[in-house]
Amino acid sequence: MNLTLYSICLALLTPAILLLTLLEAYRRKGGVRYVKERFGLIPRGTDKVQHKIGLWFHAASLGEVNIALPLITQFQSEGVLLTCTTPEAMRLAEARLGSSVTLRYFPLDFIHGIRRFLTTFQPQQLYVIETEIWPRLFHECAIQQIPIALINGRLSDKTMRAPGFAKALYARALAGVDTIWAREAVDYARFVELGYSPARLSCVGDSKLAGKGVLGVTASPLARPYCLAISTHEGEERAVVSAWRAAGKKDVLVIIPRHPARAEGILRELTAEGLRCCKRTDCPDPSADTEIYLADTVGEVDVFCAHATFVFVGGSLFGVGGHNVMEPARLGKAIITGADTANFDTQVRYLREHGAIKQADTLEEFPSIWRQLTDDAQGRHALEVAAQHAFDALPNMSNIYVEHIRARLAERAPAPAKGFP
Repeated sequence: MNLTLYSICLALLTPAILLLTLLEAYRRKGGVRYVKERFGLIPRGTDKVQHKIGLWFHAASLGEVNIALPLITQFQSEGVLLTCTTPEAMRLAEARLGSSVTLRYFPLDFIHGIRRFLTTFQPQQLYVIETEIWPRLFHECAIQQIPIALINGRLSDKTMRAPGFAKALYARALAGVDTIWAREAVDYARFVELGYSPARLSCVGDSKLAGKGVLGVTASPLARPYCLAISTHEGEERAVVSAWRAAGKKDVLVIIPRHPARAEGILRELTAEGLRCCKRTDCPDPSADTEIYLADTVGEVDVFCAHATFVFVGGSLFGVGGHNVMEPARLGKAIITGADTANFDTQVRYLREHGAIKQADTLEEFPSIWRQLTDDAQGRHALEVAAQHAFDALPNMSNIYVEHIRARLAERAPAPAKGFP
């Protein structure tokens, strides 16, 4: 598939894309701004950009924003633009960065929106966190000599199993990328398999295997002991509640859904079962009889993790592929995860090798592991110590990526004028 055919297909899908964008804006409380900026509509007055844009970082969602934050803080003097694709990620970026950088939603890959965006902000370099392959964007950046680097570059099993025409499209788009810093050896090999030049490819390491420093001392968000489930997806809340009930409901159960907009629906579902629940946005200080507390705010995962009895990392029970287990590990927490951790297999394997995580290999094992961590304080402490030691043994990948970016800035090399014919 060439770029012209890709653009035609995208144009034909515009009504469906618009409908999905409106639905996402409603479900995730993104507002009109989300819809306009996703379609490349630049707010009036943005032609006078607040900050000179030297570096553009694209971080799709919450996980990628957390990777980008320590990098951005090192380069703010260069002038930084940060783009996101979800309202939750935008809210986190606004809370952490405020007006110190330019924040926008990432435009969909339509030709006029992409050209308008590049003309308005005129970034000197683009850094994409992990691997989002946008053929039109990469092509236009190559034409305008905007170098692109992929940080923590990875290619999933799903991508490698894609139909031949899709893989050919990916390969052509990646031809316009100046540098790829791969997450690990398997990703390096996959980029080569797609035809990317080894001369512009290096295996740097997984930024999610380390990164942020230890969280400073903070007060507990709750006055009572609690166990914690983070980044949960549909269906997982019910599994977690069942395990918590089976373990005797000894502590408050705090649930932080991956998408905070789901909290209202979760609240209705659990309240209908006779459980005493409340949302953090409704009751910052829950009553003494609260059994389940839904933390539907953004940017508080670390604080809740720091004081939890133990932490379940969601996205791992029902086909999502898991989420970042290193966030609770760096805080020395006992961690549970399900069997489906394909997107974070390196991190989970590392923690398992160090005896620093409990993984339910089947859904049936999940309640028994939950009960074990509830009842066995000594075993829980052993997991906490192992998690802290495992994390402390890792290199600081944020610093390594900072040095790579500094080297590129020193070179100021133009991007190769490659891409689609």
